[in-house]
Amino acid sequence: MIKMMAPSGKGHRLGRIKRKGKMAVKTAFSFYFWFFYRIIEKRKNPEDWQRGGAMKRKTYVKMMEHWEETPARRRAMVWICRLCPYAVIALYGAVMLYLIFQDPMKLIFYLSVPALVLVAVSVMRAKLDWPRPFEELAFEPLTGHGKGKSFPSRHTASAFIIGMACLYVNWWLGALALFLALGVGATRVLAGLHYPRDILAGMVISIGIGYVCFFLLAPLFHL
Repeated sequence: MIKMMAPSGKGHRLGRIKRKGKMAVKTAFSFYFWFFYRIIEKRKNPEDWQRGGAMKRKTYVKMMEHWEETPARRRAMVWICRLCPYAVIALYGAVMLYLIFQDPMKLIFYLSVPALVLVAVSVMRAKLDWPRPFEELAFEPLTGHGKGKSFPSRHTASAFIIGMACLYVNWWLGALALFLALGVGATRVLAGLHYPRDILAGMVISIGIGYVCFFLLAPLFHL
């Protein structure tokens, strides 16, 4: 009588990771295609865009007036907007130093994936070159900034992929980094530098790529 060989724990775990990976990739690509299709189609219809633009301008002007009511309020918002990205970078650097001494092999994914996202988002927004809200809706943002290259937000994409990288190393540090990343995205809108769609796109791109690379591909390489 031939006994059936039970799959090894390692092989079973590998198969489960592959199945989850395929499902995650399919879901992510479906969402990405739907999300970008909706945004691009919306921009093809000038009337809908103008109606939405009028509402957006009113909202943005009210936000700017709120921050400009007192000098202290304006300074606080500007400082938060500027400090949030530096806080994310500082945390990223601290975790990198930890990995250098404790687990240098993980540095491969920890450094390469954020670099990949940074390059991809930079190329994408340069090709699209969509206008920023302050130039399209004619108002003064809280901080000075160049025109164009609004979609997707590179600050937000960078912050969220760093958050996913930190989550790959330590759940608590990752949660802190993702919380700071939310602050980066929110302040970019509140300062009048981005539309919410820019923030959402940067967030979706980074979380999707981060999940696939750090939690599906990295285990395959035992990293």
